[in-house]
Amino acid sequence: MTNELMIVGSQQLYIWEPEAEVFLDQNQIGQISRKYTKSFNIPPRQHTMYLKLRILGIPRKSNTLEFRLNDGENVTVRYSVNRITDRLKLEKLT
Repeated sequence: MTNELMIVGSQQLYIWEPEAEVFLDQNQIGQISRKYTKSFNIPPRQHTMYLKLRILGIPRKSNTLEFRLNDGENVTVRYSVNRITDRLKLEKLT
């Protein structure tokens, strides 16, 4: 059985909208923009997750989230960027 990982963008207003690369267990599984919500089917088990993004040519990496999913469980994560420091942040909502 697969579970759902939902990433919710922060809806922050920026002039540019680059897509962040989504990494789950050290493997890139897709991309997401801050304006959108995107879902991925993932297996139930222990996971680590982070994002990578280039801001003005400078590579940035978010904090790493660790979470465990059992059969039938889903997780929702919010993705945001601090406009002053360009720091990427992941925060588990459910």
